[in-house]
Amino acid sequence: MITQATLCLPVSTVTDLLIRVWGVYKFSIYAVNGTEEFSGVGGIGPYWAQLFSKMSNDTGDYQAFCNYNYGYCDPLPVVQIDESKYFKPKVRTSQ
Repeated sequence: MITQATLCLPVSTVTDLLIRVWGVYKFSIYAVNGTEEFSGVGGIGPYWAQLFSKMSNDTGDYQAFCNYNYGYCDPLPVVQIDESKYFKPKVRTSQ
């Protein structure tokens, strides 16, 4: 839902939504208030709007973002990759 909103709405609307969400949940920010954090010069609202437009719920992007930045969400399990399916063994040369 966040991805669709960031793709369909202007960046200023997404920034306003971030300010409103901060007003309700008061998650940790670096500025004095949500308006200073997300809008204006150096505000991260436009950056987050672009970031959210590229994220996918199917791949766990939002959960990873939440866990990495705020620690509210559980970390995603580590995906084990069998590298032998993608890389040939190294050839050893005698010296």
